[in-house]
Amino acid sequence: MKEFFKIFEWNTATDFLNSLIPSIKLQVTVPLLSLGSVMGLISAIMGVQADTVFAICVALFAELISGIYASVKRGDRIRSGKFGRFVVKACVWLMCVYIVNAFCKEFAANKSEVMDVLMKWVRSAFLMTCFLEYMISINENMESITGRKSIFIRLLKEKINFFITGKDTKDKDSDADKTTL
Repeated sequence: MKEFFKIFEWNTATDFLNSLIPSIKLQVTVPLLSLGSVMGLISAIMGVQADTVFAICVALFAELISGIYASVKRGDRIRSGKFGRFVVKACVWLMCVYIVNAFCKEFAANKSEVMDVLMKWVRSAFLMTCFLEYMISINENMESITGRKSIFIRLLKEKINFFITGKDTKDKDSDADKTTL
């Protein structure tokens, strides 16, 4: 092997590795491999694409930061109990995504077409519910921060009321100039 290295003017195996994988010199290889492995593992376990895993992380971070800021704005103390609630809630949602995905994989592997289609619908509906719950929470925090009603929450209420009643029931106390996203 030493002769191989000498032919190409590498003095040691380390020189060869630094040439082959230059990120080693920057000391970012292990963090990049770790992050990639964790993202890949989470993506496989939860049955969602890496972009969705990243979006979930962004939503969790946004809820945490906006919740802390909203508490500060309201004059509430920052307590570890509230952070614990955030962690428990996030774990429950992530655990549920995992469980739904596990059932989806099971029915897909058994080639049960009806159940496979049904479970894919359940997974999609559950992921949409998870998305909506986090968007509502972030928007509620933004309402506390800005003092304005959320357009997102108002429109969501209107759509749900229309779906349930079939009537277009506009939120009476919402002014376009007093809303925020």
